[in-house]
Amino acid sequence: MTRVRFPRRRPMLMLLILLLLPVMPGCASSGEEFVAPNTDLSGRKVVVLPFSNLTTTPDAGQAITSIVLSDLRIRHPFVLLPLPEGTLSLPGKERADDFLSQNLRNRIRSMTGADAALVGTVTEYEYRAGGTTRPVTGFSWSLLSLRTGRILWAASASRMGSCFWSCRKTLSSLARDLVDEKIRELPH
Repeated sequence: MTRVRFPRRRPMLMLLILLLLPVMPGCASSGEEFVAPNTDLSGRKVVVLPFSNLTTTPDAGQAITSIVLSDLRIRHPFVLLPLPEGTLSLPGKERADDFLSQNLRNRIRSMTGADAALVGTVTEYEYRAGGTTRPVTGFSWSLLSLRTGRILWAASASRMGSCFWSCRKTLSSLARDLVDEKIRELPH
């Protein structure tokens, strides 16, 4: 009687892992943060301005602004104030450049009663195709003193979602996770 030998499974498993390794993209993330010395955000009255959209995705600035506001309402070290309609008449891309002007800071301060403003820019908000289609989001934001124009806190973040067998993250859920991570890093 002849014995049939089955090949060892370990070499086959190693070969399979080596073949799949290059096509197993993970979640790539990057970011930076700045906190001004002696900054205490607790009790500050803050208004969130609509984020500028520098992407080709329509309404990406509005999407990130909504996520930021929602997350800040849940966990924040300061008092959120509403932004009255018509407070800002400048288009989003121009506003970010002109925001430091004393005139604009005074106008926002007098209309809202805020001490500081959170301003931001969305730099990435899309699905990218490669071996698979993956969500990508990125933004930068600053918390500015409306009285002095000084930057109290600033951060930038970017993340690419993972899609090994299938994409489990949507673009908005990836953005929500990234915003949540950055808000948790705010100094208290």
